[in-house]
Amino acid sequence: MSTVTPNPLRVCSFESRRSEEMRALIERHGGTATVAASMREVPIDLNTKAFQFADALIARQIDVVVFLTGVGARTLLEIVQTRVGREAFLTALRGVTVVVRGPKPVVVLREWDVPIAVRAPEPNT
Repeated sequence: MSTVTPNPLRVCSFESRRSEEMRALIERHGGTATVAASMREVPIDLNTKAFQFADALIARQIDVVVFLTGVGARTLLEIVQTRVGREAFLTALRGVTVVVRGPKPVVVLREWDVPIAVRAPEPNT
C-alpha cells in the first residue's frame, strides 16, 4: 500500500524560528510544504521606524497605540530603551489610549503598569 497522496495538500507556513521542523511536520503528514518567514530579526541600531515611533510617542504626536502580541511589546521596549530610556517611553505610553488584541500583551502592559483602554473580545481577531 502506497502512502503517497495523489494530490497532496499544499500548506504554507509563516514560521520564522522553526521553519525546518515545520516543513518536516507538514511533509510527514503527506503535505507539500511552502515555508516562508513572516518576520526577520534586525539589529537594534537599524530599527529606525521603532525609534521614530518612540520619538513621536514621547512628543505626544500619537494618540492611540495598538499591541497585537506580548513579544512584540517586549521587543519594542527593548529596542527603544536603548535610545530614549525605559521610563520616558513607558511614561509616554501611559499618556495615550492603549488597545490590545489578546491576552498576551495584557500581561506585559500590566507588568509595565500601563493602563489598557480597549481589549478586543474573544477570539481576539
